[in-house]
Amino acid sequence: MAVITGGGPAQTFPWPITLRGAGRLRLIDVDTCAGYIDLWEPREWIGAPLEGLQKWSSQLLTNAKAQLRPASSELTDVSIRCGGKWVALSACATAEGLFLAQCRTGPRFEYSVVQVSQGHLRQMKELRREESKRLQFYLDAEAGHPLKVRIDVSQSEVRLRLNRHLPREEARALLLGWQLPQPERGGATAKSYVIPREMFPIVRQALTGLSVVLTERELAERRP
Repeated sequence: MAVITGGGPAQTFPWPITLRGAGRLRLIDVDTCAGYIDLWEPREWIGAPLEGLQKWSSQLLTNAKAQLRPASSELTDVSIRCGGKWVALSACATAEGLFLAQCRTGPRFEYSVVQVSQGHLRQMKELRREESKRLQFYLDAEAGHPLKVRIDVSQSEVRLRLNRHLPREEARALLLGWQLPQPERGGATAKSYVIPREMFPIVRQALTGLSVVLTERELAERRP
């Protein structure tokens, strides 16, 4: 089956088709598309770097290292990604090497690849926010702390809860389902999603491409 992610009613298609609904999307038999339209593979549609997370991240770090510049002495509130979490640089007196860093500048964070020596920030190369999101998944996995997500699988849908923002490309896959309303109580940062079961292989591909570890739990169907 292929997923139709947009378009008008079935009557507007230039050839006879039969559609089946799946959540807010529609499915069409692949064979009926032959000779009429080119289909995208899931990986193409997601749009993540084709070279994969490891090669992309290694190249980003290599390029950043070649472009390091002296760090400003005025930077404060700097944290580095270490062991799968953000740690204040001031608490890392023995830190040495290349790190992903975040620095609060007013109401937002700026991200950089930084060179740290004896716990002090020496050099840095700024990153775009989307680059930092993707790099964070790689660094956490390399440190033995990949993001772990439990998915609850029923006969018709898959439910999952994410406590981290995905890069723009992989986040597109979540649009194959829908986000559940946030609880009324404040402070909740995790977001819950429901994905029609037919669509989940595409979402799975997006998540595993970020080295996310998925743990499945099959839910028993409720009897009336």
